[in-house]
Formats: sequence, structure tokens, C-alpha cells
Amino acid sequence: MAQWMGQFSGKTHASKVAALEASLCTAVKSLARLESDRDQARIVKAVHALAQRLLSARLHLMKSRVVAATERLDGPKMDALKAREAFAREAGVDGILVEFGLDNRP
Repeated sequence: MAQWMGQFSGKTHASKVAALEASLCTAVKSLARLESDRDQARIVKAVHALAQRLLSARLHLMKSRVVAATERLDGPKMDALKAREAFAREAGVDGILVEFGLDNRP
């Protein structure tokens, strides 16, 4: 049986999502404190990149939860998990930016 290199290291989909959420929160706070337009444009680009990475990590987390729950959850609960995944996919980066107090204006 093949083993995953990071197995039992504490690095999970959930911990990656938590770390990216903390990074994005810090980036949004620093964006609010900036006065220079040049620096602000650079930070906005970084915030968008972090939001994209967070979206990807959240989708991986949700997909792994769906796969792990296929045998133990009944229909309605499984449908709820899949609906959350579909909602996150549909909201996309714009949904994450709104969640963290920004809109998608460059």
C-alpha cells in the first residue's frame, strides 16, 4: 500500500485552509492601513492570489470530506455536503473576497 509522505504530520486540508484564512485576514488588514496607491495595487494582487489559493484549498477539503463520508452518511447529509461544495465553487474568489470584507474591484 502506498503511503503519503505527509501522513501523520498534522498537515491536513483543514490546517491548510486555516493557515490560508489567517494569511488572507492579515493581508486584508494590511491593505486597509496602506495609503500609497502603488503599494495598494501590489497588495490587492496578493490578496486575489491568496483568495484563489483559499478557494482551491476549501474545495479540496470539501471533496475529501465527501469522499470520506460516502460510506457513513445517508442521502440528505451527503446532498448537504455536495451542496456546500457547489455553493463554494459557484461563489468563487468573489465570494471569498466578500467574506473577508472586500469586493472584487481591482
